[in-house]
Amino acid sequence: MLTGAVNSATDDWFEVPGDEVRFVDRHDAGRQLAAALERFRAADPVVVAIPRGGVPVAAEIATALEAPLDVIMVRKIGAPWQPEYAIGAVAEGGVRIVAERELSMLGIDHTDLEALVAKAEHELEQRAERYRGLGGRVQVRGRTVLLVDDGLATGRTAQAAARVARARRDASRAGGARGGCAVGESDGGQRGRGRRGAEAF
Repeated sequence: MLTGAVNSATDDWFEVPGDEVRFVDRHDAGRQLAAALERFRAADPVVVAIPRGGVPVAAEIATALEAPLDVIMVRKIGAPWQPEYAIGAVAEGGVRIVAERELSMLGIDHTDLEALVAKAEHELEQRAERYRGLGGRVQVRGRTVLLVDDGLATGRTAQAAARVARARRDASRAGGARGGCAVGESDGGQRGRGRRGAEAF
């Protein structure tokens, strides 16, 4: 599992002691990550999860830091022959991330791509209806945003979510606003290992 956070928009990574970390499940990952993020308690943070797997991780962090919990809806664009391999991602607000170089290498043309994007956007809309029915967005003006997921493979879904978070933050930007991505990489709830660190956005 990969866990961590950033101190400011100028940080690349910060490491917490211990390169190898063991997690029982996503809830345990969230609790351990919350301990590493304790330094952000005074920064009035908002914890933002990437569903589905990021929600239980983020919920533990939000509880521990006594912070509000929100979600950013993202859906990977899977390769035609391997849907779990992300060649891109779509996110709420019309955000689209596409790995152009890989499209060329894999022989995916514009027509194929648009079909894959349409499928991902349809799934995104269905998922958004389920999650957004639970409540409105949390305001991020002047607050530290901790973006949380439960895994990082190509990183494209996290990149798309970070773009949404950045847009939301910048749309109402105030002095002191900052953000970072925290990832607890899980293997479906089984015990895992990892290292700790994160990126700014």
